[in-house]
Amino acid sequence: MSVGLLYLWFGVLKFLPGMSPAQDIATRAMGVMTFDTVPATVSQPLLAAMEVLIGLGLVIARLLPLTLGVFFVHMAGVFATLVILPGEVWKYPLVPSMEGQYILKNLVLVAACLSVATATARSTEPRNETRAASRGEALTGEPAQPEEAREVIRAG
Repeated sequence: MSVGLLYLWFGVLKFLPGMSPAQDIATRAMGVMTFDTVPATVSQPLLAAMEVLIGLGLVIARLLPLTLGVFFVHMAGVFATLVILPGEVWKYPLVPSMEGQYILKNLVLVAACLSVATATARSTEPRNETRAASRGEALTGEPAQPEEAREVIRAG
């Protein structure tokens, strides 16, 4: 939810000229990545829309696999900036500029979305009821209790 709200907020800012501190470097990076075939007047609202949609997808928690896929593609582009615009993102080797720090803080968002992706994958895994039953587990996923423990619980 928190990553979604941040994405939504920062995406909306990119729709407002001069409000996002990242819009200039983002549009320059997009220009380099597209060999200047996509002008800034197109890439800026495109990036803004992408961020808003990612944010909405994470907040609403619908179509999470698709939302997370778009998120990770977006992050690949964000981190590509560290390589394609080195003069703008690094003061010295391993010393990022303010723009570089803005990009590197996205590692936290990547970690958060990896956690969401893992939880999503686990919650959508089919449950092997035969295996669970053979181990004496209830369908809730809790391990079966030994008979003595069941008697203590009943008596308790």
